[in-house]
Amino acid sequence: MKVYNKKEKPIDMGIAPDAEFPLIYAEKGLEQAYLVGPGQDDLAVDLQGAFNAVPAKAHYNGPELVAVKQALDNHHFQYENDGANGITVLGKSVHAMNAPAGTNAVLRLAIALDDVFPSKPLDFLGKLFKEDATGTNVLGNIEDKQSGHLTVNISSLKITPTETRMQLDMRIPVTVNRDDLIEKLKAAVAPYDLHYEAFDYLAPLYVPTDSHLVKTLMATYQDLTGDDTQPQISGGATYARTMHNCVAYGAMLPGTPDFMHQVNENWELQSMFKAMAIYAEAIKRLCVDDK
Repeated sequence: MKVYNKKEKPIDMGIAPDAEFPLIYAEKGLEQAYLVGPGQDDLAVDLQGAFNAVPAKAHYNGPELVAVKQALDNHHFQYENDGANGITVLGKSVHAMNAPAGTNAVLRLAIALDDVFPSKPLDFLGKLFKEDATGTNVLGNIEDKQSGHLTVNISSLKITPTETRMQLDMRIPVTVNRDDLIEKLKAAVAPYDLHYEAFDYLAPLYVPTDSHLVKTLMATYQDLTGDDTQPQISGGATYARTMHNCVAYGAMLPGTPDFMHQVNENWELQSMFKAMAIYAEAIKRLCVDDK
């Protein structure tokens, strides 16, 4: 899409069949980065995970295991024994865009480790960030009416003698200035000897609900389905954000079984045909009736 946008003239409007009906009019900005600080000689941890997923498990088989287990018990964090020399802290995995609905196992282990092996980077996780997936403890209340609250996910933690490194995923409300937010984050982590390293960024998408595009698409969907569900916001990323004045519009219909990215991925023909009819009518209204 980057190549297309460079070589072709900008589109007037567009739809991306990359989500669910009725449509998504706002997609939060996506910031992925690392927080990096000094290492520790008395502790080695390597908890790997994907940026976009709240980690469901965190394994530990290092020193002071009894003390770490006691710290977990003190915080009422659930874990399992891995034989005599290790444990697995248990959480609940959800997509990073819904991080507050999950339970972050990496954070829970880090909070316990901070009780036993205090360091400034661990203090950041254990005493400031804690389990707050909205980032309020670190950044204050960040939200807007258009797209809701900031979400923050710490998805990995690696501690070596030379470095502490953690992965950070933030879904930024559409009207929040990214540069201001990053500067605020840098100032918040600096007292913990952490610095910010950018990894990836996707700008937000926002097409007002009173725009001609959204009103036409919504009217088409409602006329053909009788469903009065209102347009949605998302912390995820669709192809719509690669274009100006473009929104994700279907193709999944409410109530349709979702086998996306699963074994035996499939789509019901009846649902496909209904989506095709909606697209045909929407394109007619936008490109023919408006002429």
